Amino acid sequence: RGQRLAGRRSMFGLLSGMLISGLGGRSDGSGLPTVDRLNGDSFKKDVQQMVELPMYPCQGSFCVEYQLEGRSFRGVLDTGSPFLIIDGTACSERWGCYGGQGSNAGLPVTYERYASQEGNVEWKRGHVDFGGRSLGDLVFGVFQEVEGKGGDGAALIGLVKDAQRGIRPTLLQQTNIRSMTFDFLHHRFRLSNTPMVSRKEDAIKVFDIRRLG
Repeated sequence: RGQRLAGRRSMFGLLSGMLISGLGGRSDGSGLPTVDRLNGDSFKKDVQQMVELPMYPCQGSFCVEYQLEGRSFRGVLDTGSPFLIIDGTACSERWGCYGGQGSNAGLPVTYERYASQEGNVEWKRGHVDFGGRSLGDLVFGVFQEVEGKGGDGAALIGLVKDAQRGIRPTLLQQTNIRSMTFDFLHHRFRLSNTPMVSRKEDAIKVFDIRRLG
């Protein structure tokens, strides 16, 4: 459960777990790869599979596009938060338009606080696709109200996988994703079910300092 950072053209993060998807080379003109949808149950632990998405600079960070119940949304790649959260209070071409997609996840509303916004979040369940690949039916959050703190938009793709007991299901916890890369040179974001940093890679292993108390 560590992380390794490659010091050249990409940043690699290793997480505990296993994955989601494969990579296609075609495009439908939207900038996202178009590949055949696969059910999450078809992925095998012993077969390396990957999904790749274009990263777009946004509000001092990077965003990617994904689909929720067949509708396109954009979210900020957030390495400091755990959940997939969308803004249910506004409709925009930039972030997407939430129209009540998904079913009730059976979880109480919580108050979530982030650096750029905070507010009450309703928890739903819906079908999520990244890069044309199905991640399955996942729990996600919808801001019912937002108190802004200078940020632009309340759409987050949380990349923290593990959570303490009693916390809502994290995005990656509901998948078998094991590693990710941020390729800032080519603006590409990748997710895989196997480690993408080999033992021969010029990388530094980073430990979870929470173990030290």
